[in-house]
Amino acid sequence: MRLPWLAALTAVGVGIALAADPVELPQKGLLVHEWGVINVYNDAELANADMRSVWASLPEFVYGNVDRRHIPQEVVVVLAPVIYFHAPKEIAVQVKVEFPGGRPAVWWPANANIDRHGGRGNVSQKATCDKHLEWNLTLKSPASDANGLRALPKGHWMAACRTVAAADVLTGVRGLPDQREKFVYYDGLIGSPKTAELTVAAERVSLKNRAKHALLDVTVIDRRTPGKIRVSRMATVAAGTEIQALAFKESAAERWPASAHEELIAQLARAGLNEDEAKAMAEVWKKDFFETEGLTLFYRLPQAEYDRLLPLTVTPRPEKVVRTMLVHHPHCEPDLGERVMALVTQLDSNNFQERIDAQKRIHALGRAAFVHLIRARNAKPSLEVTARLNKLLEEF
Repeated sequence: MRLPWLAALTAVGVGIALAADPVELPQKGLLVHEWGVINVYNDAELANADMRSVWASLPEFVYGNVDRRHIPQEVVVVLAPVIYFHAPKEIAVQVKVEFPGGRPAVWWPANANIDRHGGRGNVSQKATCDKHLEWNLTLKSPASDANGLRALPKGHWMAACRTVAAADVLTGVRGLPDQREKFVYYDGLIGSPKTAELTVAAERVSLKNRAKHALLDVTVIDRRTPGKIRVSRMATVAAGTEIQALAFKESAAERWPASAHEELIAQLARAGLNEDEAKAMAEVWKKDFFETEGLTLFYRLPQAEYDRLLPLTVTPRPEKVVRTMLVHHPHCEPDLGERVMALVTQLDSNNFQERIDAQKRIHALGRAAFVHLIRARNAKPSLEVTARLNKLLEEF
């Protein structure tokens, strides 16, 4: 006698469920792939100098609302997140990126939630731009030529991003010419997440995961000794894990950095990026990751953590979203300042070859030496050393 009553109640329940608002179905074939890098610096002055250099090198058509002379020390910088769209047909999409605890810095193409009067650094900002960026885009089949794409400075990293086979991104903002690109790009400032920590004692290197999530595809590269390359790789380091001594393998110098470059592409492809997207990302970051002296650490965040740091909303809902964020710790060696200062002293050597060697070694350190060179110049060395420092600083 109870069974018909239960069946009737079930039917009522089904009727109620069907009357509720339907769940938005994903747009079939719409795929969104994004990659980016967070740089974590031990030296706030270095972060400031490094980002001024990066933002100053952007094409004039890139928009922004940051003071490039000062970067708040309590935040870290998200570098070059690039979003690609794959769609089987022309479609209009809305894209929103939020910056909890931070703010947008620079972006391209023009977005919908601010007023613009020109390019980078010339923006009339609305309150809605404080915490997020929005784009109203039309996705179209990729054109067979570069017509409509803005010209890039020679050798600029964005050229590698344009090699990806993805939908063309078109945006029209009132008062601005229509803009076409192969991707959406932005940088921003975000609150400092808990990250990994390296402890260095001569050849022995320890690693601790201070985050509440796992670190993926962890890579440590030790190039502190000229001509010697040591690499340590771990697929996963669980939350709270501390490794007292990393296991390193020496890499053949004749295959470096090609071998490391190939391994990074494979890791990014396994994480869900298309092969050409993985190649573009690896090409953009090859020099910073593999061709700079010192001790370098980088790893991939779980996508859930990427979503927490920089929430992304795409409407209509994509069939699949892949977001690949690497965290990069450049120059983890604690004696970097001492090494730079020793090389600066060598610039004043009576031996001509020693002076040339010192200048080459400083140049190989890249922008990481920048702040230390400024400190050395402020100490008022000899005229010859000052001239050499000025030349290096101008290059960096």
